[in-house]
Amino acid sequence: MKERPAGDPAAGRAALERIVAADRRLAWDACLNVRDLGGLSCGDVVLRRGRLVRASIIGSLTPAGQAAVRRHGVRTVIDLRGDDEVAETPSPYRDLGVIYRRVPFTSARLMALHDAAHAGTLPDELRRIAVPGGGLADAVGAIAEAEPGILLHCVAGRDRTGIVVATVLAAIGVPDAQIVADYVASDDELAAEYERFKTANPDRASGVDDGVVKRAWVMEQTLAALRGSFGGGGAYLRLAGVRPEQLAAIRAKLTA
Repeated sequence: MKERPAGDPAAGRAALERIVAADRRLAWDACLNVRDLGGLSCGDVVLRRGRLVRASIIGSLTPAGQAAVRRHGVRTVIDLRGDDEVAETPSPYRDLGVIYRRVPFTSARLMALHDAAHAGTLPDELRRIAVPGGGLADAVGAIAEAEPGILLHCVAGRDRTGIVVATVLAAIGVPDAQIVADYVASDDELAAEYERFKTANPDRASGVDDGVVKRAWVMEQTLAALRGSFGGGGAYLRLAGVRPEQLAAIRAKLTA
């Protein structure tokens, strides 16, 4: 990915969006990569705070942290992980006295968008992710049906959560720059985890670093593929099985 020159207005916009993403961060004990989507633009309105939160399960959640989650207004937790993952590590958010829904997003794979972007096969990968029964339509449908505030999570809150969030934001009209900034904000939040992983797996360190460097480019390419190959985020999610009224319901609950 070519670096933008320091005087490029696009570089300034990217820096501003990154700051906005940081301002949406939620500090719930030691939980990493948790942020509210409130504040993002959506046409002539903005997404409301407390309506949809994206999160990981990395870190600890003490009783004080649980109280902070409740104070934030979380009423529904949507867990995108598979059966084996949940059996190994139960969701730290499931015992908050809120609605807890399992919606396995099995068609999404770790670093799938990154690999497809480099291979020039993003449309094919996006079709595979949208396959019936793969979980994308179910995840979006769960957001549409849930009572705000909604907490959406996988393990790191980056890949599976990132795909759901990015496609939903694209479908309801959030600008590309803000979608990209939200996507790459996970790297800032997970930096310590990346360093720990690289120390334990030095042979894979360069792959981690390449993922961070290319993250914005990958999402830019993904959003371009959504438009060029599918007609946009809304059309793509409809292909996956999401109904138009579900997207309308999501936009209404995130902005009203």
